[in-house]
Amino acid sequence: MASKLFLHSCQGTRKRSYMLVVSLIRVDGLLGGGLPAGDLVELCGPSAVGKTQLCLAWAAAALLAGARVLVADAKCEFSVARCRRLLRRRGRSAQECDRLLERLQYAQVFSMQELLALLEAVRSRRRLHAGLRLLVVDSLAALAAPLLASPGFIGFGLLTDVGTTLKSVAAECRLTALVTNDLVQSEPGGGERPALGLAWLHVPHHRLLLSRETSTAPGPLAQPPRAGPRRTATLAKSISAPCGTSADFLVTGAGVEEAPTAQKRSAPED
Repeated sequence: MASKLFLHSCQGTRKRSYMLVVSLIRVDGLLGGGLPAGDLVELCGPSAVGKTQLCLAWAAAALLAGARVLVADAKCEFSVARCRRLLRRRGRSAQECDRLLERLQYAQVFSMQELLALLEAVRSRRRLHAGLRLLVVDSLAALAAPLLASPGFIGFGLLTDVGTTLKSVAAECRLTALVTNDLVQSEPGGGERPALGLAWLHVPHHRLLLSRETSTAPGPLAQPPRAGPRRTATLAKSISAPCGTSADFLVTGAGVEEAPTAQKRSAPED
């Protein structure tokens, strides 16, 4: 239901210097091969769907590619130790991981004003941030929620400023800006909506909607649905790739992994 709300068809392509791949062939394929340089990409989905895990995977991929990464963490959930484990799983030694993680810059941000100051510092000190190719904001929704819930239009104004600055920094520094947005309950029985509101929908260049499969435990009594490891990413908006395509992936204790191809079910016999 939610994917229909965000579905946008955008035409046109632009030249890009590179695309950052996360080694999930089908997920990377949704964006034409990976995260595009110079663009703002949004990951949107409910809590615990795997947004931060995908951010971690792309951060590790960027480090392995020799790039620098800047993480603006608003929820204190971005684990550098987990990023190290991802690098170790790629066959890197402890000493190699130490060298790679030297290119990871981590900053906790607790307000939209702090995020704007960080973005302006990146833009004004481009030489100090040479080689920066991935900027992660996790979660933009957590920063904006208190302001958007307050009366008046200050929150919407700050959100607009952040969106404009993210896109300009991405374009000027030739990096990918990757932000996370939540899905929240709009009203009882009204379905889910993006936490950043309708005014944000047009801002990102690309939007991936994340969802998860649920299953009900067998038994005589009704059990609440449980989330399985399989996730689905659907391209809901893009300026360069066909919208509406989707890809499955897994979220496990080891991080994000390629999902096995689903086997076709045979038709039941009469």
